[in-house]
Amino acid sequence: MHECGQRCCEGAPTAGQEGETCRLTGFVVSGPPLLAYTRSSRDTFSKRQLLGDNFVRMGAKGTKRRRPRAVNIKGKIEQALRTFLYSDARIQEYETAQARVTTAARASRSNQLSNVFKVAFAVSTRLRHSINPPPPRDAPEVEALAGALTRYFKVAGGLSSQKAVSVYCALMLQVLRDGLTIKNTVVVYPSPFVQKHSPSDMQLGKINPHVSCRAISTFFRRFKANVVTPAGDPIASKCLRLSY
Repeated sequence: MHECGQRCCEGAPTAGQEGETCRLTGFVVSGPPLLAYTRSSRDTFSKRQLLGDNFVRMGAKGTKRRRPRAVNIKGKIEQALRTFLYSDARIQEYETAQARVTTAARASRSNQLSNVFKVAFAVSTRLRHSINPPPPRDAPEVEALAGALTRYFKVAGGLSSQKAVSVYCALMLQVLRDGLTIKNTVVVYPSPFVQKHSPSDMQLGKINPHVSCRAISTFFRRFKANVVTPAGDPIASKCLRLSY
C-alpha cells in the first residue's frame, strides 16, 4: 500500500517549482510554507496573523488612544483677567480716556474753575467706566477673583470650551460691574473692586480683539438661560456674591 505524505518516495518536482507532487496519487507532498499576511480587526483595533482558516494574535499590542490633556481653566482665567485689568493695552486705553477729559476741560476756555469742573464732570460721566484706573499688579483681589470665576465657571456650566475663556471673563466683568437681577432676585451682586477697576464695554474689545460684542451677547443669553429654571425663576445655588 502506497502512503503519501512526508514519507512518500514517489514525489516529483512540479512545473512551477512550487513543490513536489506524488506521481501515483497526484497529491502535493511538499512545498514552501503558505504566505502569512496581516489585517486590522475593527473590533479590537489589533493586528492578527491569518493562516488558512485560523486567526493567531500577534505579539505587538494595539495602539492606545491618547487621552486629552487636562485644561488649566484657572490659569487661563487669571491670564484673561490680567489682560483686561492691567495689561499694556489696558493702560493705554485708560490714558487715552483720561486725555479726553483733560482736552475737553482745556477746550472750555473758561476762566472760572467751576465751569472747568462742570465740563470735566460731564465728559467723565459720559465716559463712565472708561476712566476707571487699572488695579495694582500685586492686588490680591485679582487672584481671588480668578478663583471665584473658576468655581463659577463650573457651577454655571454650558459656557463652551476653554477657547472662550476670554469671552467668559469679559462677560463676568460686565455682570460683576453692573449686577444682574432677574424677577426681583439678585443673581449676581455688583463687586466694588470690579466697579472701580473694570474697563468699559467698548474697551474690552479694544484690549482683546478676539472678544467681540456679538460673542459677549451670545454668552450672556446662554448664561441667563443657565441660571434660571425652565419657568424663568433664578436658581439660588447659581447666584454669585463677592465680598470685595
